[in-house]
Amino acid sequence: RRILLIDDDEAVAAATSLWLKTEGFDVDVARGSADVTKYLTDPDFVPDAIVSDLHLQEAESGPDIVHQIRQRLGRAVPVIFVSGEIQPKTPGVGDLEPMRLMTKPVDTNEMLRALSDFAVRASAVPASGGRHREVLR
Repeated sequence: RRILLIDDDEAVAAATSLWLKTEGFDVDVARGSADVTKYLTDPDFVPDAIVSDLHLQEAESGPDIVHQIRQRLGRAVPVIFVSGEIQPKTPGVGDLEPMRLMTKPVDTNEMLRALSDFAVRASAVPASGGRHREVLR
């Protein structure tokens, strides 16, 4: 299974990538929209899920980048947003199902369960999103 990891913190991205790889995932790392754009030029680039920091540097947001990815790929790639400050009504994520919100530090078992759940139903959700929204706190 292929994961696109989006995080502007190099140390966090390296640690998360290493952990996901030890769990058997293929991981592509992007620090922001410029890196994501490079991946999207590859016609073979189709992640099974996205793990993204909610707030990135340079006024970029994880939800904006995920919208870009989904539009380009034409399907609702499942996403896990991670942030140190998740509020109940986090702007920009309401229409991004299937998705989950997780707070830092992330419970690795919860993330693995979410990725497993996404794998089971990823092909059943249209690019515009689905009716299911799961929020983990």
